[in-house]
Formats: sequence, structure tokens, C-alpha cells
Amino acid sequence: DPDALSNVAPAVPPEIVETVTRALAKKADARFATMDDVVATLEPFLSGRVEGYAGRSNRPSAARSQPPATSRGVRTDMSASGSLPPAPETLAPRVAPRRRAVLTVAALAAGALAAVFILRTRAPSEPTTAPSASTTTPPSPSPSAATDFPLPSSQNADAVAAYRSGIQAFRDGASAAWAQQLARAADLDPSLAAAHLRLAWILEGAGSSAARDHFAKAMLLRSALSPRDQALLEAGAPFFQSAKPDLAEIERRLLDATTRFPRDAELAYFLGASHADHGDFGSAVKAMSAALDADPKFAMAWAFRAIYEAYLDDLAGAEKSLASCLAAVPGATLCLHFRASLDERSGACARVEADARRMIAIDPQSGAGYGFLAEALYAQGAGLEAARETLRQQTDRAPASARRESELGVARRLAELTGDFAAAEESALAIEKLVEGRDDDAAHSSVAWTLVAIYDETGRSKRAGEVARDYLARRAAWIGNPRGEDYAVAADVVPSMLAAEARAGIIDVATFEAKRAEWLARWETQLASAYLHTLWIQGVASVVDSPKAASAAIDLLPTFGAPHSFGPLRLDAADRGRVFFLAGRVDDAIADLARGARTCVALSTPIAHTRATAWLADARAAKHDKPGACTAYKIVLDRWGSAKPRSVTAERARAKSAALGCAK
Repeated sequence: DPDALSNVAPAVPPEIVETVTRALAKKADARFATMDDVVATLEPFLSGRVEGYAGRSNRPSAARSQPPATSRGVRTDMSASGSLPPAPETLAPRVAPRRRAVLTVAALAAGALAAVFILRTRAPSEPTTAPSASTTTPPSPSPSAATDFPLPSSQNADAVAAYRSGIQAFRDGASAAWAQQLARAADLDPSLAAAHLRLAWILEGAGSSAARDHFAKAMLLRSALSPRDQALLEAGAPFFQSAKPDLAEIERRLLDATTRFPRDAELAYFLGASHADHGDFGSAVKAMSAALDADPKFAMAWAFRAIYEAYLDDLAGAEKSLASCLAAVPGATLCLHFRASLDERSGACARVEADARRMIAIDPQSGAGYGFLAEALYAQGAGLEAARETLRQQTDRAPASARRESELGVARRLAELTGDFAAAEESALAIEKLVEGRDDDAAHSSVAWTLVAIYDETGRSKRAGEVARDYLARRAAWIGNPRGEDYAVAADVVPSMLAAEARAGIIDVATFEAKRAEWLARWETQLASAYLHTLWIQGVASVVDSPKAASAAIDLLPTFGAPHSFGPLRLDAADRGRVFFLAGRVDDAIADLARGARTCVALSTPIAHTRATAWLADARAAKHDKPGACTAYKIVLDRWGSAKPRSVTAERARAKSAALGCAK
């Protein structure tokens, strides 16, 4: 093997080093297939698209050092409207036709290879200078920020500009713009392999075929990828090209990639996410810290480090990381998003409002901040009309392709909140028609869960069972969330559907228990221990309906681990509290039910939140706390006291409120 070119000529950029090393590979299939592939890799250096050779990683360009003009926030989707204005144009025009580029690249490669060959084959008798201490130690690799890499080659300047904006948005913590701009780049130039590769990684948890489609395109176009991006492509193969993702192999390949390309912020970021998939939050925090060591302004790494600290119940650390993020990148709406998510769970609704308004000020064309603002306003008593108007502004900013579904979703939630279950059912059925042709399970499971909840609340258990039966019969045809972590568990509504079938008499209790046990066993084999509490909530607590079942669920609780300070189920505390109450552990029930009721999420989860408030009233009544019970019953009756066609929860609350002597 030849000497490393980086040792001979440290000023040569790593991309050139990687290209020369690949060209010298002894195995033919490891080398470039054609000179066109070499051209595709090195052309950016010939057309002014990257800076000069010496010190490129350490000296930011003028365009890179400027703060972003704007950024995009993200709620739970990746489809905010609007677009980032392109960064200042830095691309130099092509100075020669392709033939001249090929000759220039060939000359460059030949010169580098000749230097390596001469140094490698120098005769022992040739006089040499004794190496100094500084030359015997390989130089430390320079840190690589998420935006430090050469832009991909394309004849379409607009595609390259969109790609650059997407990468900048990724670094800035603007996830919606990251996806939007990269998708635009891929549309403008379908041969842009780097855009397809990153879109695949962005969409990998969405449960749709879009991520796999982008990955397949990146694989077909892989000869255009840099060696470093090819390492990222190879790391994704066990996920995207397997019916059952091999998370351990993904992690192994990402570890290998970070070893081959040390101090690479983006690779460290993806490695951190891989550690989190395994529930190894300590390693995930370390990986995000390594990303930040390479790129202190990497807002995405700050944001996810905070979330992983919250999973470790280090809320002080999470708070500090989010503050550091916003100090480094004031426009990082993702850090505001994550802080608002943590505050919603703790009931700090005033700060949710403040951060939501800041998100809107940073990016008024994104709908993300409006959702948080509507929740915070309603939770603080601003009234339904203020929330309704805020949500209207949110839907106005949704992409045209998603606007109707967004409008129907808002209408459904507002109807549920006010007890108009007939209107809520109508909106849910309209959404069901809209998503008929979708291949992702999430779209169908969400509708099924909503309809089951509406039918149960209005006393139509038979209809709820029919919806559940229809969903379970078709479920195998859809693509579920392939990741083995808590968000994937939370999206799996099978236990709730089985329970609805049992209540309707479609299946008997023994069949329900057997199928539920099979579901639990399947998840336990693939789920990291850190996520088992979510499995208990989703597969055990959510379907408890009797004191006996509640006691059995509590007996199982120690084997499912403790809850985290963050996760996909914002009302998990209320689910625990209901189980404790049914089992007769009233003090524990009140603590958890109160925690659930004071969250800021009544507007986004109206049925679950209102039911939690009703259970809190029952628990306080059991402790002879008449004022506390009456206050909670009043909230339930204010929302659902005039429900159409009826509300089982409100009827029970009205009877208990009257028996307690609460004022009307």
C-alpha cells in the first residue's frame, strides 16, 4: 500500500486524499469504474465551488459565516410551507468544456499519484532528512461542520442552491426547511445522489415508502457520491434494504464511518441517533457532544442532545443544552420546539406561549409555532375562539397537498373538545377517505384510533369494534414504523383495537389476552429495555378496565422499567394514574392524574385529556377533597356537558358531581 497522501501533503483537502486512495485500490471493484466518476468527485475543485486547498476546513467562507436569513421550525411533520431564500451565489461558471475538465482532473490525479509513487519507491541509498518529532506524529484531523463538504456536481444551478440551503437548514436546526429544500433539489435534478441520500435519512422514521424510494435512487447513483457519503449510504443499507431493519449493523457501520472520517459532525449526529434507537442515551449524548465539538453551531445536535438528556431524566442538562443551542444559533426553531415539548409535559404553558411566539417571529410562514401557541392559549384560559383562529393560521400555512387533511384534523379536535362528537365523527370519516390510497400504517391507525375513541365515548361499542376489526384485517398491507423504539410502540394501536373488539363481543376475553400477549412478546424481543415503560403504557395500561386488571398491570410494572421525562405519549402519567386508581392506590393515582391534567395538550388530545380530568375528579372525591373534585368535574362538564349525541364520561361526571353536592 502507498504512503498516506495526507501525511505527504497535509494541505490537500480530504476529498482529494480519498479520491487518490480509492484510485490506488488494489481490487478493481474498489476503484472508480470510469474517469467520469473521478470527474464527478473532483469537478467541484475545478469550477470554484469550494475554497482553495489549504485550510479549507478551518477557514469558513464568507457565505458560510453569515447568519441564515431565516429558518424553518418543525412540529411533528416535515412539511412547513414557504422556502428559504437562497444563500449568496458562490458558484463560479464552468471555465472549460467537459473534455478540458477531464484532462485537468487527469493531470491533478496523475500529479498526486506520481508524488505518492516517488515517495513510496525512493531508493534507500538516496539521502534523506531525519524525521523530526512533529513529522512522526500524524496530524489531528480537522473538524468538519455539517456544511463543510463540497457541493454535489450538477448542471442545474438551482438544484445546487436548493441543496446548499437544505444542508444549511439542517445545521441551523430547521428540519422542515431541511426536508423541503433537499426535496426541491432532488426534483430539479433527479440525479442528485446526495440529496436523495439525505432525504432517505430524514424520512426514515415516517413509516412510508418515500424514504426507501429515495434510498434506492441514491444507491443507483452512488458512483456520484463522495467516499464519505458512500459510507453513510452503506450504513443505511441494513435499514432501507431490509424488511426487518438490523439496527445493530447500522450502528456498527456508523461507528466504522466515524472512525474512517473522525471529527465529522454529521456522521457523529447520525451515530447518536443510532445509539438512541438502542436506548443507549449515555452514548447518544456523547456522540452529539462529539458532533458539537466538531461544529459548535450545529443546532440539530444541540437539540437532540437535550432530548437524550431528558430521557436520562437530566432535565437541568437538557435545559442547559437548549439554552446553549439558542445562544449559538438564535434562529434554531427546532430547539424552541423541543423546549416547548418539554414544557408542555410539565405544564409550563406560559413559556410554551413565549417560545411559540418566538418561533412565529423567526419564521412566520411556518405553521409549527402556531400549533404550540394555540395549545398554550387554550391551556391558559384564553378561550376557544383564540385557539381556533390560531389554528386557522396554522392550516393556512400548510402545503397545498396537505391543507385539506390539516383543516379536517383541526375541525375534529375542536369538535371533540366541545363535545360535538357527531361533527368529530364526520371529520374523521372525511380524513379516512383522504388517506385511502396511502401505504403508511400511521395514517390509517390514527383514523381508526380516533373513531374507536369517539364511538366508545358516545356509547357505541359495537360500532367501535367494527372499526377495529376492519383496521386489523387490513393492517398487514400497510408499512409500519420500522424503528424499534418508543415512538414506534406508541404508533402501534393493536392493543386498543383488540380491546375494542372484545368490548363489542367480536372476540372473547381469552382470544384478546392471547393476541395481546403475542403482541407484547413480539415487541419485547426487539425493544431496548429503556423503552419498555412505553410498551407497558401502550400494551397494558391503556386497556385496563377493572380493578383486577389494574392490580395485574401494577404487578407487571417493575419488569417494564421506569418512565422518562420525555417520550411520545404526553399523557402517559394519566394512564398510570387511572390504573393506580382502579387498583385502589388513590394517592399514587392523584399524583399521576394531576400531572397529566396540568399538561398543556388538551387542544391536541381532547378526549384523552378530558377523560384524565374526570378520573382525577373521581380520585380526589375518594380522598374527600370536595373542592378539588368539584373543580375537575366542572372542567369535564364545561367541555362535554352538552355533548352530541352523548358523552359517557360527562354523564358519569354529572352524577358524581351531584352526589358530591358540587355547585352547578
